[in-house]
Amino acid sequence: MRLSLRSKLLVPAIVSALFMCLLGAIGLASLSSQEALVQGLFDRSLRSYQFSAEQNVRFNMQRTKLFELIALARANASEATIAAEHKQLVSALTQIQQAVADEARQSRHGAALLQQAAVEIGKYRQGVGDALDFLDTDLNMATMMLSSTDASYQRISGQLQQLLQQAQQNAADARRQSEAGSQSTRHGFLLAFVIDMIATFGVAWLLGQRVVRNTLQMIDGLKRGARGDLHEPMALQSGDELTDAADSYNQLRAYLLDLIGQIRSQVERTNHLVSDMSHNSQDIAVAFSSQVDAA
Repeated sequence: MRLSLRSKLLVPAIVSALFMCLLGAIGLASLSSQEALVQGLFDRSLRSYQFSAEQNVRFNMQRTKLFELIALARANASEATIAAEHKQLVSALTQIQQAVADEARQSRHGAALLQQAAVEIGKYRQGVGDALDFLDTDLNMATMMLSSTDASYQRISGQLQQLLQQAQQNAADARRQSEAGSQSTRHGFLLAFVIDMIATFGVAWLLGQRVVRNTLQMIDGLKRGARGDLHEPMALQSGDELTDAADSYNQLRAYLLDLIGQIRSQVERTNHLVSDMSHNSQDIAVAFSSQVDAA
């Protein structure tokens, strides 16, 4: 393929641009992948944190309502009011248990702990329900049975707090992974930049060496021509303007050689004519001298 000098000089820039485009594509893909990974980790951590915090608040609210219900019973509130509060409390605990169990089935992190919390909430709900059944008949028995659920309450609160801490740890892990990914991306950019520079320098060096070699070869041929040595043609196969210049020089060399040959032929003919004229002049002079002596 024929390339001009201008094109050859543009090749390193084109190669560099291509490598920079490749570098940009690699960086974009890496950043996109990293962003998706970190976003996924952050979303899961945030959802887990929000869920744990929400269920913790709901569970503590039901604990507060439980004491309020006991206070109503001590204040001799109506059976309908106590029954309604009782039903609402047990329903709320059931909903919390179901929500935790559903989260345990869907969650990728902390599923075992969520399952344990769901089981423990079920036991707590059962104990609270059994204790509240005695509100109408034996308030003291109901209070004693509720006191026995304190350990279960503490375990559930601890599990929900552990879930919160686990969510915070997951968020910290996501941040660390983000930092590690950023570091990896920076290293990738640096490596690609070094490769780009090496490739560009290599291509420029190879093309430069070829251009310099052909230029020196042409200079050497021109110096020989300047000294009058026109017998050796200039052979260049660079495929650019230097080859055109070499071809033009060879045409000029051929023309000069032909012109020199013609001049030499004319000089030889002229020398022959001069020699013949010299011999004729001598013959004429001898003849004239003979005629003069005879007279």
